Amino acid sequence: MPRSNEVWYRRWLMACVVRLLSWGLRLLYCTLRSEHIQQHFEERAWHGDTPVLLAVWHGRALYFLHRYQRQRLTILVSHSKDGEFVSQVLQRFGVHVTRGSSSRGGAQGLMEIVRKVHSGYHAAFTPDGPRGPRYTVQPGIVAVAKTTGAAILPVPATASPTVFQARQHEVETSLRHITEMADHSFAP
Repeated sequence: MPRSNEVWYRRWLMACVVRLLSWGLRLLYCTLRSEHIQQHFEERAWHGDTPVLLAVWHGRALYFLHRYQRQRLTILVSHSKDGEFVSQVLQRFGVHVTRGSSSRGGAQGLMEIVRKVHSGYHAAFTPDGPRGPRYTVQPGIVAVAKTTGAAILPVPATASPTVFQARQHEVETSLRHITEMADHSFAP
């Protein structure tokens, strides 16, 4: 097969898989029942005048897409092939994608997130990143919050066979990790 046909085939295949996955996720989302713990914090964040930075642990990001797809969101996605796939799925749900990662283009990506937040977008982050350590907040989300004045909203979610639910202890753990990181960053 000539090189140009191979490239065309891969692009076509990726487009098909992205479309099928998007439809599959929409079907899955139709079957979900949600239980939200401490929803009053979330309501206060969304109804305020400040932008919101969603903090979703890496590996638990599936639910946030369903919950927040109607918000004007941007999210930082890596430049890798996997990142290209993820960005195409996110775009099918109306999420603006900013490209960058901790290893390639991270500073540029964060600056683009800051510009988007200043222009009226909210942002979503995986504060522990794909390389971890797991459940350890990296400085990116705090730096963006510090620069933009945005509120950080932890979005912990777990799945059980019958319901997606945010658990109280996970909310408290998320808040503690992010608060410790913010305290350290904002300290004189």
